[in-house]
Amino acid sequence: MFDGYGSLSPKSRLLPTTMACSRSIRMSSRETHSCDLLLGLPGSTYFDVTGPRDDAGGPQTSFYSQDEWRVNDRLTVNAGVRWELQPPFVDKHGIQANFDPRTNTVIVNKYIYNTLGGPAFGFLQSFNACNAAPPGFSAPADVGYAPSASLPCTAVVSNGQAGLPAGLRQFYKGNIDPRIGIAYRPFKDNKTVLRAGFGIFTVTNLGQLQNNNESNPEANQHTFQNIGPNGAPLFQFPQTVAPSQLNQIGGATLGQATDPHYRDPQSAQWNVTLERELNPNTAVRVSYVGMNSYRLNVTVNLNQIAPSAQAYVPSPFVDPRAPFQNWGIPFSTENLGFQNYQAMQVEATHKTGNGLSFQANYAWTHDISDAQGDAPTAFPGETSYELAVVDRFAVGLNRDNVEGARRHRFLLTGTYELPFGKGRRWSSQSRVANGVLGGWSLNTVTLIETGPYLTPTISPTLDQTNTNPVGVGSIVRPDLVGNPIPTHRTSSNYFNIDAFAPTPVGAARVGNVGVGILEGPGTVAVNAGLSKTMTLREGLRLRFEATFTNVLNHTNFAPPATNVSNRNTFGVLQSAQTAENGGNRTGQVALRLDF
Repeated sequence: MFDGYGSLSPKSRLLPTTMACSRSIRMSSRETHSCDLLLGLPGSTYFDVTGPRDDAGGPQTSFYSQDEWRVNDRLTVNAGVRWELQPPFVDKHGIQANFDPRTNTVIVNKYIYNTLGGPAFGFLQSFNACNAAPPGFSAPADVGYAPSASLPCTAVVSNGQAGLPAGLRQFYKGNIDPRIGIAYRPFKDNKTVLRAGFGIFTVTNLGQLQNNNESNPEANQHTFQNIGPNGAPLFQFPQTVAPSQLNQIGGATLGQATDPHYRDPQSAQWNVTLERELNPNTAVRVSYVGMNSYRLNVTVNLNQIAPSAQAYVPSPFVDPRAPFQNWGIPFSTENLGFQNYQAMQVEATHKTGNGLSFQANYAWTHDISDAQGDAPTAFPGETSYELAVVDRFAVGLNRDNVEGARRHRFLLTGTYELPFGKGRRWSSQSRVANGVLGGWSLNTVTLIETGPYLTPTISPTLDQTNTNPVGVGSIVRPDLVGNPIPTHRTSSNYFNIDAFAPTPVGAARVGNVGVGILEGPGTVAVNAGLSKTMTLREGLRLRFEATFTNVLNHTNFAPPATNVSNRNTFGVLQSAQTAENGGNRTGQVALRLDF
């Protein structure tokens, strides 16, 4: 199976070669990889051995203290502090391994020597380990292992020798989170209240971060480059490796490490809210909400070199300027990301009165982050597994709009009981009139919002950082040279492709297009329902319901493709969205008997 990112699932990754089809500057990444596929000439392949079943866990403990002080009849203060203890998870059998670039050591859980007799032989070979077992341990599973003298080697140490707990990263005990809140009634009544609060919150990292280190010592990935000394390919499908590479030592992909000095991310959050009761049934609230998050997870390639005008040349696995010549791609999760969120929120609430109840919310938000990667297409998860940023030395270049955030968002939920029938404004003594006209209710959930933020990308073959994003699987952005919004916007020309161009040859930098500089189509979704309840006799009721999503059948387009290497699809609105009930109108009718 071939995908558009140049991978032949499950074991081969295709890269452009000198024998691929001819390409124009606007040829897409998908087209160049397709040519390589047709010729049977991958730029590299990889062999991946997965580890055994994971079995990791651990305790998490929190202590908190809180007090409330009523200063006077107008002012109340609430203050507290929380202490979070979140040690890294530990695998029951010790099947964990980490990498410390500061010391060029692979750190293994010492229990693995008791449970499995040491790491897998192939794992040691994959990065040319200096030793099979740390001093004081034996590795019966690796009898006869010896490193190759033709490559640098990486020492294997136990977690104790690295000064780390069994979870292979530090157990930080300083997550102390203070909180304070106030409520102030300026007019000595209950109609107007000013509230404000501030707090520090520690973010819990669980499965994805733990899985970084899980299985590593019992798994290995070998990457085989398909470029010979003269630039010619070494093998062609159906072969996936050259005979000279069958016993390859070194060149491993580590998926992935975690900074041994990793600390849990934290978020400082604050808000100021003014609430006012307009009448016994109606109230409004206006809020300013802010959040600043730090030490967020960013995935990097520890063998990535700094951008330069000098071509990247694997020798044999990585460029000679890379720090770890016996490794291929040691991925690692680092505390490099930040995020800042600012919002104004307005809410109006009306309790049932004269048959009407509703809650209306409007939010204006400004949400920026550099922890999303080079071209996010969704909210980032806990870690971006084996998807490294293009330039780990300048992560701040990715600081811009968060992909899933919407600048404007309005949400209305409400119910209106039609004023006809028994017990309502216009009742009738006629049982027929009450039965036909009475008891009806209308309800709605209406959403109106601006679109998600999108990031232009370009074929990684046009990269000018010379950091090998093609081989690593990273994403590349182009340069911005004009106005991305066309003068006459249409569904086939939603964005102006001529506003983008490949980064100039020799620029030695990432494309200057920012993350999330494009705003996709917004959403208008009016969902409505009509219902009527009829009492047949005591304890027996019949309910009729008719509900519709997108009752106006408003066309809400899905975000268009934003790869500028493909002129045919870039900025073209091709399909309707399916999220948030914004697709084609649907409806259903139901009868329900309650007894």
